Amino acid sequence: MIKTVLLSLALFLAQVSVDDTKVRYGDYRSFMKSQNGAVAVIKSQNVYLELPSYKKIVKEKVKTGTARYTQLMEIATKNYKKLVAGVAKSQNLVLVVETGGISGYPTSDITDTVIAEVRKVKTEKVKKNKT
Repeated sequence: MIKTVLLSLALFLAQVSVDDTKVRYGDYRSFMKSQNGAVAVIKSQNVYLELPSYKKIVKEKVKTGTARYTQLMEIATKNYKKLVAGVAKSQNLVLVVETGGISGYPTSDITDTVIAEVRKVKTEKVKKNKT
């Protein structure tokens, strides 16, 4: 009870600020109107470093602007968005924002959870290929 009152008071006193260019999942405008629901932050770079297509870019030293780079980044970005959306939905999040992109509102960090999903997907693919 006291925790709820303190959280409500903190939310009332703090002005919520969101950098809309750092929103990775959810409807920024809807959230700002209601300022209600669970919000998380993510360190996208840490997630990208775990994605197989991005790892290829790094390992093969693929140059920015080449067709190969564009192809691999499109795959990486598609997978990133799918993974973030999956974790957000499973945790009933209304918004996921890049770390540092929101202030004045309580958040959780889903970076490690999304990375765990990347590793889980890679493991499942390996298991499928073995059978």
